[in-house]
Amino acid sequence: MLTQRLRTLLLAEAKKHESFYFYDEQTLVESIHHLQQAFPHEQILYSIKCNPHRAILKTIFSSDIDADAASLGEVYAASDCGVPSDHIYYSAPGKSDYCLEKALGQCILIADSLNEIRRINALAATKNMKVPIGVRINPNFSYTDKKGHGSKFGIDEDAFFSALPELKKLSHILIIGVHTHLRSQELNWNTLCSYYKNVFSLASLIQEKLNSPLCFLNLGSGIGIPYCQDETDCDIESLGQELEKLRVIYEDTFSQARILIESGRYLAGPCGWYVTHIIDTKESHGSHIAIAANTLNGFLRPCLEHLVTSISETAPAREPLFYRTGSTPFYVLNDTQEMEKVTIYGNLCTAADIIASDVLLPKLSPGDVLAFPHAGAYSAVLTPFQFSSQVPPEILFLTASKP
Repeated sequence: MLTQRLRTLLLAEAKKHESFYFYDEQTLVESIHHLQQAFPHEQILYSIKCNPHRAILKTIFSSDIDADAASLGEVYAASDCGVPSDHIYYSAPGKSDYCLEKALGQCILIADSLNEIRRINALAATKNMKVPIGVRINPNFSYTDKKGHGSKFGIDEDAFFSALPELKKLSHILIIGVHTHLRSQELNWNTLCSYYKNVFSLASLIQEKLNSPLCFLNLGSGIGIPYCQDETDCDIESLGQELEKLRVIYEDTFSQARILIESGRYLAGPCGWYVTHIIDTKESHGSHIAIAANTLNGFLRPCLEHLVTSISETAPAREPLFYRTGSTPFYVLNDTQEMEKVTIYGNLCTAADIIASDVLLPKLSPGDVLAFPHAGAYSAVLTPFQFSSQVPPEILFLTASKP
């Protein structure tokens, strides 16, 4: 939501920069508070990959939030921000031996395959270590049914149980946690709650078969944010209340386990804005055209949305690159009352650099400012700033006022 406060701040910075990302710590802190209030007995995780900006990490990790790392570099980033090693969870498919070896003792490794468990055990043996690990399970259920689906992520549930006799004999690893994750950007709290119930049931069975207590249960599947005008926020209060009922039911079963909630883009997404300028306007065969600075090479998501929806308006989500039609709205920060249909391109030498086609907007002129909300997650990190060797957007962080 573009408040008057934010509009004033963005316009002030637009006088200094042609294009920029603007991260508002006050909004970030409010999101952290809302999530922790909704889940008082759970531990929140932040996925560093959605935005690894140093100031954002410092704010988040100074607020008693754990780290979800998808690379060795992200393990180091969390550690540099003071996150204890047993609160950094390194989960990704295809970890190299180099990354596994360097990560030993620096985090909790989440094994993504049976082969990876064996490799961790072999590496730990060379160092005479016994390594506590988690396992990512690809369960025999989905969001909508009781059927599993093939995936690059995790160990199939049946395969894990079949391999347990072998895994129990590995003397240099100890399975202490379970991680599942089926989908990101979920707004329906009832869907998440139903999924959580299935995860609790699965983890209970795994703990029973392991015959040793779990130390953590990562429920996975990140909480979404409303990108589109027809969407509303995930009701995290209701989700938290239902999760509390589940926690009480399983309190004795998981008496030693931390329950982990993946925050998805709920934390970083709303705190970020992408701002750019209209550089030029022209008429071409009866069409109004505007040229903006640093679109595909500044904020990729609108261009990807236009590309995908030009092929199919009902294309399925391919997060984090594409969500759905209408998921990258923007504000025109001018005061004109005149409206016109316009197509907005970027200033790259490719026709694919387009963010809006024949849309009705306040009439655009060179120097006008466009502001894109929800640019705090999976935005700067996805964008090819190097394309065409242009000056990249600035990245600004507004520190919150201290009480």
